[in-house]
Formats: sequence, C-alpha cells, structure tokens
Amino acid sequence: MTKSEYSTSEFKLLVTGDLSTNEFIVPGPKKLTLADFIIGELGHYKEARKYSKWEHEFIVAKMYHPNDSGIAGVLVTDREQRPGTPDIVRVIPGDNLHFIWTILSRVGYRPSNLGRSCAFASPPSVGQIASVLAEKSQAGGEYSVHNHNCYWYAKAVFDHCSDTYGGNITHGPYCNDLGTFMNDTPEAFLVWFSKS
Repeated sequence: MTKSEYSTSEFKLLVTGDLSTNEFIVPGPKKLTLADFIIGELGHYKEARKYSKWEHEFIVAKMYHPNDSGIAGVLVTDREQRPGTPDIVRVIPGDNLHFIWTILSRVGYRPSNLGRSCAFASPPSVGQIASVLAEKSQAGGEYSVHNHNCYWYAKAVFDHCSDTYGGNITHGPYCNDLGTFMNDTPEAFLVWFSKS
C-alpha cells in the first residue's frame, strides 16, 4: 500500500463505489483493500503554536484489520483553502507509522498536539468514515475563514463520529486549545490576519 491523497468525494468512491483499485491492496496471504479495515480510534489534532502561525486542526483516524490488533495505517484528513477541493484525505500505510510525524511533515503538517481522541465502542468501517468525511465536506461547501474552516471541519467530523459510534473520549492537555486561535475565538484570527 502506498501513501495517497484524495478529495473526500474521490475517497468515498474508491472505498464504497465501483472504483476499487489495487493500489490499496495490502500484501499477504489474503489480499485486503481499504474496505476491509475498521477505524479503531480518531484523534483531533492542532498544530503546535510555536511551529505554526495558523494553528491548523486536522483528524487522524487509525485503521485496523477487524481480526488483528495491529495498526494497519492511518487516514489523515483536513480542510484548507484549496479551491474546489478544500477537504483532503491522505492514506498512510502501517509500515511507515514508526515515523508518523516525519511522514506528516513531508505532506505539510507541522509538529502537533493531540486535543482529544475517541476509541470507538462500535468501530466504523473505512467506508462509513469515508461517507462521513464526504458528507461534512458537502455540508461545509467552499472553505471559509469565517465559519467553514479547519476548526469547523475537524470538530464536525470528530463530534459526528464520537456521537454515532460511541466510545471513550480522552481529552489531551491541549483540548482547551481546539477551535481557538492563540487561545481566543476564531474571530481573533480575522483581526490578526487583516493586520498581517
């Protein structure tokens, strides 16, 4: 399995539709595609302030095979000001996860802090998560720094999944920073941005 990047609608079609691809096949005695995996845990992250003036927020979903406790890979999804495709899903295989933050830095993420996580009581399939990501993308429309930004998207995905699939939510030491810009409201970002 190789690292790949897709819009949320492309990802949903690849996982749940007729566009299945061998690109996602995991080597081994039984060939597996992304549709065979479940999401065991979802993390809501925020880029560390000293590394990022934007304090970007994103979601990391840990994938597992239903019959194996080992992590098979992660899905990283976020929302940025990308015309026509504000929301992106990045697929990162398990064999690269020893260096997850090195890999995330290569695709544009800075050192980040876990704000909260949810270990699901009823783990959803990758297909179910793909549907949620596409649904939230459609609900958000084009990126808006005022309301449909990365803070909104990460919160909408996390809240929907934790409510729907249940489980134990753990608050990290940076939980209170989520949804804020420099510990203030997102509107403070607009004031700061207009001055810079």
